[in-house]
Amino acid sequence: MENELENSLLREISKYPNGAVFFITLENGLEAEVTLDTIYETDNGLEEDEPGFKEYMAALFVINKILKVAKENVPKEGSYFEVSILEPPKELQLLSGENVWKPTA
Repeated sequence: MENELENSLLREISKYPNGAVFFITLENGLEAEVTLDTIYETDNGLEEDEPGFKEYMAALFVINKILKVAKENVPKEGSYFEVSILEPPKELQLLSGENVWKPTA
C-alpha cells in the first residue's frame, strides 16, 4: 500500500513542470498556494545498512501565500517544505480547483 501511495502521489505531481502553482492542504491544517520547485530522491536519514532505511521520492514546494494557518509548526511564506510518502498532503489542487491528488480511503 505504501508503495502505491508513493507512486500515485509522485506520479501525479510529476505531470506538472517545476514552477507549477497549486493549492495544498496538509494534515496539520495548513492551506496554502505553493509552487513546485523540484522532485528528487531522498532517504529517511538512516545509514543504508541500518534497519528501517528507506529511499523514496519527494517533491519540494515553496509557500507563496498562506490561506489557513497550521495548528502547529507554522511555516512562513517563502519557506520550502517537502511532500512525500512520509508526509503526504491531505489534498493537492490546481489553482482552477481541479484535483491533482487526494489519498484514497
